[in-house]
Amino acid sequence: MEGSAMISGTQLDRRDGGGFWDIASLSLTSLDNSEILLMEIPMQA
Repeated sequence: MEGSAMISGTQLDRRDGGGFWDIASLSLTSLDNSEILLMEIPMQA
């Protein structure tokens, strides 16, 4: 939500959102002083 981060090769900056699906793992690297909100949302109906 604040700062920037690299998530599985995608850079996200302040207030960006990202969606990742069909993955076994996720890598996250904070690029500066960041506050990050992660949510797991089931995608099956």
